[in-house]
Amino acid sequence: MNTKVPFIFNLKNIHDILVGNGITMRLECISPSLSKLYFINDISLQVAIPDGIAVYDNTNKIDVKPLPGNSGTKFFILCYSDNYIISMNGRIILELSNKHQWELRF
Repeated sequence: MNTKVPFIFNLKNIHDILVGNGITMRLECISPSLSKLYFINDISLQVAIPDGIAVYDNTNKIDVKPLPGNSGTKFFILCYSDNYIISMNGRIILELSNKHQWELRF
């Protein structure tokens, strides 16, 4: 994980990270302190969370549970004040470090 990118909490910020097989992980700011983490296909439609994805709140030492969405898919809500580790099949694919802006490392 050598790439570091700031994620500033403003309502226009969206960051996409390709996870493979035409699936992209999208981190979208939805309020000044919350972001939504979900997955889209190559035509930007939300899809099911890929098998093997885990989101861990490294600040509170707990697994983050996905919430149900409108289209039968699920998503995660993340708060800027916490640090997170997102892994796929046990391999870290994204770390979020809080600074009221996150630094994405992938």
